Amino acid sequence: MSEFWYSFTREKTDEQYNPTLWTRRLPTDLLLPSHAEFTGSRSSTYRRAIKDGLQTVSFGEGDFEGSMDVFRPDEVSENAPVVIYIHGGWWQWFSKEQFSFLAEPFNKEGFAVYMPGYRMAPDWENDAPMESIVTQMQWAVASVLNEAEAKGAPSVHLVGHSAGAAGSFVAPNGLEPIWCVSISPK
Repeated sequence: MSEFWYSFTREKTDEQYNPTLWTRRLPTDLLLPSHAEFTGSRSSTYRRAIKDGLQTVSFGEGDFEGSMDVFRPDEVSENAPVVIYIHGGWWQWFSKEQFSFLAEPFNKEGFAVYMPGYRMAPDWENDAPMESIVTQMQWAVASVLNEAEAKGAPSVHLVGHSAGAAGSFVAPNGLEPIWCVSISPK
């Protein structure tokens, strides 16, 4: 397999894996503002609609403190399966509030959704902003896992987009080994 991969030229690799070359897209100067407007509008609508089913909770300590939105409308049980969604934004932009609309389809399927916020990379006053974001997300994930266990949730799913997807891969590292196993529904 590796021989096949290395046989690709840069151009062939781009043709296969760079959708900007073969999809219709907005001009670069309009893409980010349009994305922010769309996601912000959809998220505001869902945040208003869910009303009391949205709570903001705290997690972490010291420099690693943060807040997390919990989407659990009345029809989602206390022991529901859980989705932890870590938002994207190049570690520099956006917020959990920008992606609230993504909780709706999970809620409709009976999942409780937890969206932790994190300090943006430029806001850390140390020489290790990425490591600091990972540590902050470890606090968030551990907090959700502890709550999910206490409530008897049958499963916890860690997902994310862009920078958040990268965070969903590295955040579990360093957590207690008990969280590295799958809990099957009884």
